[in-house]
Amino acid sequence: IERYHVYFLGIIQRIQSGRGHGASKLRAYWGLFEATLAETGCDRACPCGMLGAEIATLDREAATKLEAFYKANAIALAEIL
Repeated sequence: IERYHVYFLGIIQRIQSGRGHGASKLRAYWGLFEATLAETGCDRACPCGMLGAEIATLDREAATKLEAFYKANAIALAEIL
């Protein structure tokens, strides 16, 4: 969870700091999810998305880290919007 958090939010930070207006940054953000599905034939998904579906079964430490990922992602998306 920590490794993916750093990886994914690093990509988001590059989108945020890049040139362009909000709409182009939002397209770039959405493109991350679209590319994952397109490049893998819909065989893969965001690992935190998959874990989010099972958060009730995670231990407290993992659940807390997953919640932190979602909060940071929501903040980043709000800044793009």
